[in-house]
Amino acid sequence: MRRMSLARQLLLLQLVVVVVAVVVAGAIAVRAADDRTSEQQRERVLSLAEALAASGEVRAALRGDDPSRVLQPLAERVRRASDLGFVVFMTTDGVRYSHPNPDQIGGRFVGTIAPAREGRSFTETTTGTLGPSVRAVVPIRDGSRVAGLVSVGVLEEAISDQVSRQLPGLLASLAIAVLAGALLSLLVARRVRRQTRGLDPDELAALYDHHDAVLHAIREGVVVVGDDDRLLLA
Repeated sequence: MRRMSLARQLLLLQLVVVVVAVVVAGAIAVRAADDRTSEQQRERVLSLAEALAASGEVRAALRGDDPSRVLQPLAERVRRASDLGFVVFMTTDGVRYSHPNPDQIGGRFVGTIAPAREGRSFTETTTGTLGPSVRAVVPIRDGSRVAGLVSVGVLEEAISDQVSRQLPGLLASLAIAVLAGALLSLLVARRVRRQTRGLDPDELAALYDHHDAVLHAIREGVVVVGDDDRLLLA
């Protein structure tokens, strides 16, 4: 059985290199897109939480006898309008005034609140009653004291969906890269095929050995001159 020519072996090797390179680049790109989307959502929930914490309506509700009556409708309006996973107002001890599931109102917030109780806004990724989420927790100040806390979060499921919507464009770019690499590899292989006359490496080696043996067997001198009268072999 005839072995593959040098040109075909080179073509297959180049195609393998192109495919591996594109797959690795694609994996890196998907990871980068996921990290970028998560960071964007982290900044968004922090900004929204800080805006709610600065609201006079929220501070006034915390001074009232029944904060949930005002804060639950407000939280749900903001959540739906901003496509969020949750908006939870709570006491400084973590007792909820609002929640997407009204049955959870009055229960304890699941997550870290200590930095916010001390007056510092922060973000984290953790699992709560609705599942894994990226969330911000911000103190609600009434004068110099922390009167309550607000947490705004986006579920990781929603972040994954957002990344998935970017995949068709990314996959199209990767497919173009593979096609371009395959075309260039084919052009290189065709050039090598012309230069090697379609011979495989063993045939090229045998041909060299034969020519070398013939040249060494000749007692007289041999001079090879090219078309431009330049000396090629002596």
